[in-house]
Amino acid sequence: MDFFAVPTITSGMLYCFFVIGHDRRGIVHFNVTKHPTSYWVTQQLREAFRFESKPRFLIFDRDAIC
Repeated sequence: MDFFAVPTITSGMLYCFFVIGHDRRGIVHFNVTKHPTSYWVTQQLREAFRFESKPRFLIFDRDAIC
C-alpha cells in the first residue's frame, strides 16, 4: 500500500493511492485524486479490501521520506 503525490506539468498536484498484492505483485487497487480527504482514503481502503478479502499481512518499508 502506498500514498504519494505527483506534480503535474501545469504545476498542479495529483495524489495517488495504490495497493499491491505481495504474493504475485499484482495491483489490487489504485485511484488518483486532486483533493484527497480522509473520507476518500477510507473509501479506497473499503474498495481495495471488499467482503472477506481482508489482508493477512501489512508490510512497512519504513521510508524516511516525510
